[in-house]
Amino acid sequence: MFLLTLAVVDDLIAIIIIAIFYTDTVHLSPLAIAIVPLALYGFISHRFSAQLAASKWAAWVVLLPSES
Repeated sequence: MFLLTLAVVDDLIAIIIIAIFYTDTVHLSPLAIAIVPLALYGFISHRFSAQLAASKWAAWVVLLPSES
C-alpha cells in the first residue's frame, strides 16, 4: 500500500511541477476545482479507514465514476 501511495503522490507532484513551471500562464481556478475531489477522497479515506483497510478493492471502488 505504501508503494502505491508513493507512486500516486510522485505522479501528482510531477503533474503539478509541469503545470506550474512549463506554462506561460497558470489558471488557478481549475487547480482549485481539482482540490475538491482530492479533499473529498481524503475525507472518505480518513473517516472510513477501517472499512477501506478491510478490503483490498474498497479504496479503488471509491474512485470509480458513477453511472449517471
